[in-house]
Amino acid sequence: MPNGSTISKGQRALWTFLLSTLVGPFIAAIIVATLTLASGVLQMGPPNLKGLSLAELGAKAGGWALQTFVWA
Repeated sequence: MPNGSTISKGQRALWTFLLSTLVGPFIAAIIVATLTLASGVLQMGPPNLKGLSLAELGAKAGGWALQTFVWA
């Protein structure tokens, strides 16, 4: 490590905690939103996504992504 830039164990634990509790669920929510939008636009997803307008599809994708973030 360069001179003077040591990271304490507490800082390392804090960053590990923040990454695992915030970044991981955020990535999961992005994946869910992308898959929901793609399957709805391509009409290849579950039956409740077929035939929705883009506004309804975006609202449903946003809701599912938010639920994924909260529960992850």
